[in-house]
Amino acid sequence: MGYLYNGSDLTAGQGHYDLCIAANPNNKNEVYVGGVNTWKSTDGGSNWNIVTIWSDQDNGIPAVPAVHADKHALAFQPGTTGTVLWEGNDGGIYKVTNSGSTYEDKSNGIIISQIYRIGVSQTNSTKIMTGLQDNGSKLFNTGIWTDVNGGDGMECIIDYSNPNYMYSTYTEGQISISTNGATFQQMVI
Repeated sequence: MGYLYNGSDLTAGQGHYDLCIAANPNNKNEVYVGGVNTWKSTDGGSNWNIVTIWSDQDNGIPAVPAVHADKHALAFQPGTTGTVLWEGNDGGIYKVTNSGSTYEDKSNGIIISQIYRIGVSQTNSTKIMTGLQDNGSKLFNTGIWTDVNGGDGMECIIDYSNPNYMYSTYTEGQISISTNGATFQQMVI
């Protein structure tokens, strides 16, 4: 239930907080488990394969969809003969089809983010940044929201005199900077 795609980090997960399970009502051998990533068994739980991963931080990741971490709910939709599974996580709601190979984000329009911090440009009324719990940092620029970084977005600062200079922070003191008003790179301190 850890972070790694191969399941080798047995003690690094969040199983004490993020844990859900669902068995296909029409096939007792098809079982899904969610934690940080989502796993599937086709033999009643004897063997498991990763079906989603929350981050591309590891080399050699198999071709599975990237889906938000921190799974809290898995449930098969009644009347679909076990062909539609729904997953709820800290990033929203996903519809799962094709035996777990297709994850469709159905969260558009659902207001679910918890704001930690907000930064507002003092010279450009169309530029705002926000740090969100489990949903990264977002930049609102001329009417469009874009992702700055993932995970837990923390403090966000837009320079008071030059809105091209922006700072975004992440847990454990990680700081990213933009000097062009759009792209961010992690600072080495």
